[in-house]
Amino acid sequence: VSGILISPIDARATRAAYEAAAGANIPIISIARHADSPQQSAFVAMDEVGIGRDIARWMLRAIDNAGEVAIIAGPQGAATFRNLATGFNEVMTASPGVRIVARRDIALTREEGLRVAQDLLVAHPNLKAIYGGNDDIALGAAQALGQAGRAGQVVVTGLNGIPPALAAVRRGDIGLTVELNPVAWGRLGMDTMARWLRGERGLGQVNVGHLLVDRSNVPPAR
Repeated sequence: VSGILISPIDARATRAAYEAAAGANIPIISIARHADSPQQSAFVAMDEVGIGRDIARWMLRAIDNAGEVAIIAGPQGAATFRNLATGFNEVMTASPGVRIVARRDIALTREEGLRVAQDLLVAHPNLKAIYGGNDDIALGAAQALGQAGRAGQVVVTGLNGIPPALAAVRRGDIGLTVELNPVAWGRLGMDTMARWLRGERGLGQVNVGHLLVDRSNVPPAR
């Protein structure tokens, strides 16, 4: 084995694998999820804080820089969703016309997105926008809006660019998703490994690109 690419679900539980690879002098590169190990040779990732900022800038335009906003982030213990929400919050709180009225940290499921959005719509009837930590949360929020007779009246954003979310963008149920191309992640991981094997060091974090997808550029249904 000349090199290992890994996407660690549990950053701490995989430390032993990184230590073993280092002990065998085998480079190990993380993809998508950071490892809690100094033996990580490089990290292929999205710019999480930057994506959060981009979502916020898009949302500000969509709500004319004013109104009540709710954040339905992902699991509190997951660094990715903390970073995304940090970038989003940073931009939104700098806009004087915007007020963040609620934040909920939940599991990444449509059911949880639906449940929490239902509660938020009752507690905050003047809500202008909902930030969803991923597409499933956003789809749940859109479902809650539909059930409340408010489909398309509250801006909803998601993340991942999954087919149901793209369809929801086409319908106008979701305003925005962010497309993260898994093929590009794998390709960049292989390219980064090739650079390492050629002798390049100190690669650190290598960011993969992302695409904001709204009704202006969503691909047609197949």
